[in-house]
Amino acid sequence: MHHKQNKKHKNIIIAVAICASALLLSCTDNRVFHAYKSVDANAWNKQDIVEFTVDSLQATANYQEAIGIRINNDYPFTTLNIIVEQTVYPSKQHFNDTIDCRLIDEDGQKIGRGQSLWLTIHHLRDIQLTSKDSLVINLRHNMRREMLEGVTDIGVIIEKK
Repeated sequence: MHHKQNKKHKNIIIAVAICASALLLSCTDNRVFHAYKSVDANAWNKQDIVEFTVDSLQATANYQEAIGIRINNDYPFTTLNIIVEQTVYPSKQHFNDTIDCRLIDEDGQKIGRGQSLWLTIHHLRDIQLTSKDSLVINLRHNMRREMLEGVTDIGVIIEKK
């Protein structure tokens, strides 16, 4: 009898776990890619490319791309100019963008969320992609300084619209 109760209890736990998993998976999170990479702790060299690879997409849809930037108190400018080069595979469609990201307001205050590191998100582009497309996205700074202090991480966020 004790064995049957343990088995029944175990089955109930499994059923609850399956239901909870199904509930979590059914939430409508449109984010299909979200990744950050650290740049050199001392300074981001203008020649250093930060590369992101987005694996095969599940659905044909319109997507919204954004760049996330984390800075610390060492960042010396109000904006960050980033060159974005991306290739869509298998079509080999190529996009080049230059975005100017405001990081510090007119009063000298950091924009974004944080206390010792500040995160800002900047819209890159809306793009139509098809099922099974993949992307390679390369980011590099385009500031006058060869070595850029204060940028700690840079990321790419892609969401289905």
